[in-house]
Amino acid sequence: MVKLIQTAAWLDAWVEATEFLLTNSPTLNLVLAIEEPGRRGYPAAAERRLDDFFVREEQLPMHSVAETIFPGFEYRRRGLKGVFEVYPDEIFPAITVQSHRRIRHQASRGRSNESQ
Repeated sequence: MVKLIQTAAWLDAWVEATEFLLTNSPTLNLVLAIEEPGRRGYPAAAERRLDDFFVREEQLPMHSVAETIFPGFEYRRRGLKGVFEVYPDEIFPAITVQSHRRIRHQASRGRSNESQ
């Protein structure tokens, strides 16, 4: 099954995708089509509330997760060059190292997705 979610802004897409995943069986192909990737969508206060929740759950904030999927910051800052050159060459390798460290840290504390 393929599920397509189309929205104007990235945070709208994230909320719709989260609601879909929480109410449906696991989905292998979830596609987010975002018309204006540089636009937040929901008010900043809504994003802060989500981030507070993620922090309580010892997870990364919304921005960190979203940027691993689409580098909106680089898009706004450097345009397509930021997306296709700067992000894959400089940003993504650093994120990968940070993610690996986080997984190792959680594993050393006996915490994994399976045990949550």
